Amino acid sequence: MDVFNSLLGNIIEYVTPTALLAFTAVSVALFISEAVRAKRQGRKMKTGIKVMFIIAMVLDAILVILGLVVFLLIFAYATSSL
Repeated sequence: MDVFNSLLGNIIEYVTPTALLAFTAVSVALFISEAVRAKRQGRKMKTGIKVMFIIAMVLDAILVILGLVVFLLIFAYATSSL
């Protein structure tokens, strides 16, 4: 059972950032291509593409904030005299 939990933890650890990176890349690419197409055709951008882009940027911002918090916690622990 311990091996299964370790394997599952490793899969989640590696797949989650990759999926988030892929989602961000796809949403940015779709956002840019839709903006170019909409401007060329003289229409507004599709709402779904805008929402997907906003969700990707919010998830990236959360990831950056969590990364900074973890860095600060590790730095504070490393520099404290125990």
